[in-house]
Amino acid sequence: TIYECSSTLGLLQSKLTHETTALQTQAITSAPALAAAIRETHLRDFALSTAQFCAPQKTLVQMYRIASPHEADDAGTGEGRQWVDEVNEEAQAAATIVGDVAERLRRLGTAYGEWKHFDAPAYFDIPQPQADLLLTVVERVSSVYVHFQMDLLLPSFSAAESYWANHFAPAYHAANIAHWGRDELVDEWEIQPRSTHRANGHHAGKSLNGADVALLPGSNKNAFVHDFFAEVRPAMLSHWQRLMAVIQAARRILVDDIGYLTTNGGEDERNRYYQHWQSEPAPGLPAELCPALEGIPTLSLTFTFPLPVHRQSGRLRRLRTNRERNRRKGRGKN
Repeated sequence: TIYECSSTLGLLQSKLTHETTALQTQAITSAPALAAAIRETHLRDFALSTAQFCAPQKTLVQMYRIASPHEADDAGTGEGRQWVDEVNEEAQAAATIVGDVAERLRRLGTAYGEWKHFDAPAYFDIPQPQADLLLTVVERVSSVYVHFQMDLLLPSFSAAESYWANHFAPAYHAANIAHWGRDELVDEWEIQPRSTHRANGHHAGKSLNGADVALLPGSNKNAFVHDFFAEVRPAMLSHWQRLMAVIQAARRILVDDIGYLTTNGGEDERNRYYQHWQSEPAPGLPAELCPALEGIPTLSLTFTFPLPVHRQSGRLRRLRTNRERNRRKGRGKN
């Protein structure tokens, strides 16, 4: 009936809204955020790539674009002159953009009052969909707090975050389901030679969902375990190490940059994810993929400046209150 169809549509819309809200709250926009996602892979049944979904490099103006020196799915081995050159090239480009954004943030303290309603996308020259992820602008009682997620602009970050969402997380859950009877995902699993991991024409790929994996023969289930430990996990580690190398190299370049030093938002960004380090990481992960929070570098920028007086909410009320208080104090002295 029409009523039943309407009711069903309403439920679907409600479910979609709930899922969309959940995805927005789980957006991965920085190195600390990615580290939190990796260590909580076992708790995240549905992974969506923030970097891939928004594709910031395709729509941003030239100022924010960093050319990718390597293929998105190939993080390299972490060795060799070429790897070092690629890391340094990306780090140099990132440092240049960080310096430019830091200067815009510092000028914002003066420019903010010129806007009746501040338009962040217009000021930073960023399309609205990307601005929603890159920028946070919060007006407080007497100040303005601005947070810029620089990590999201890095090709190495996009590659690492996309690999986690599209390959690592699905492979982790597939391997976990394949050994459902085990207590947890651990390295000590007996992994048969790779040649025995093909059966019924199936490839030990990463496209099957949990229900499919549960129905596979035992030999195919072992293939998911083998692929995770032999291929997927090492690749994720390579992506992570490249990202860390790029950020650390960029920070070294910026070590004497006054603009960066006054807008360095690393501590603020790490503090946002403190609660994710209060529990044990996902089983089966190497220590390198579960670093201490305080040791994770980021290029995130923050800047706080006074809110223009004419924009402060309740300013006249506070002035009257202070005037009345001073008047009463004067009477008391007399």
